[in-house]
Amino acid sequence: MARIRTIKPEAFVSESLAAVSLTAERTFLGLLTQADDQGRHRDHAAIIAGQLWVLRPEHTPSDVETDLAQLADAELICRYKGPDHKRYLHVVTWHQHQKINRPSKSRLPGCPVHGASVGAPPAAGASVTESSLLPHAVLPEGSGKVRESALNPERDSEAAGQERLTESSVKDQGGLREAAVTPHRRI
Repeated sequence: MARIRTIKPEAFVSESLAAVSLTAERTFLGLLTQADDQGRHRDHAAIIAGQLWVLRPEHTPSDVETDLAQLADAELICRYKGPDHKRYLHVVTWHQHQKINRPSKSRLPGCPVHGASVGAPPAAGASVTESSLLPHAVLPEGSGKVRESALNPERDSEAAGQERLTESSVKDQGGLREAAVTPHRRI
């Protein structure tokens, strides 16, 4: 599944990327968008061609295989066989390229050569025992405050189409509680 990823400006002056063809470079950059949160992907040229080169049918799965071989020779990706005997790859320098806020566990097997070191972020803050990131759907204390507009709160509310509410927004519906909004309208 494609994800929103970033490409650092340094990628365009990377000596290791400059050592491969332009199509291999594009394949590498495309893999950054297609790899899972641990930098892993199926090593299947036809699948990768379908994901990255779908509007360029002249770049065939055979060409993608050549790209992957160049990337592996440049040690930008590592190709390996999983316990299920399927081929996989991972971006060797994944954590230099991507900082994943809340990474999902990979469904793909890890690399037997690089092991867990590839799937884990660098241990720069190894002494830190508490994450500064909050899990999804948890708000920090005091974040429930409504921010007052610095301009004109009356006009900002109307411009957004958000009239003031005057009644409770929860009604009892046959044992279930259902939210209902009743706006106060000015005439």
